[in-house]
Amino acid sequence: MTQPVVRSARQLPFRPGPFASFARFVLCGGGVGVASGAALAGLAQVIPWIVANAVITVASTVLATGLHGRFTFNSRRGGWSHHLQCGFTAAAAYVVTSGAMLVLHGLRPEP
Repeated sequence: MTQPVVRSARQLPFRPGPFASFARFVLCGGGVGVASGAALAGLAQVIPWIVANAVITVASTVLATGLHGRFTFNSRRGGWSHHLQCGFTAAAAYVVTSGAMLVLHGLRPEP
């Protein structure tokens, strides 16, 4: 008598539906965004804000890319090549947020 083949959950190809993916996208991205804002505010107290912004932008991009790949889209891909694909987005985010901070400091030197 043969034994039935039992597969673990890791072996089954599961693809979340669009609503589940969207909810995970919002939770992962929103969570990283909120945490990044708090981290930036704290880090900018001890180092120049432009440096803090660069550090937080890189760290949050790496974290969000990993979370989205793993939990939002259940991707089997990964590694640094996947993170490097998000490099242009991180650079654009850095430019936009740094520009916003420069405008803010220009309008109110001590906000």
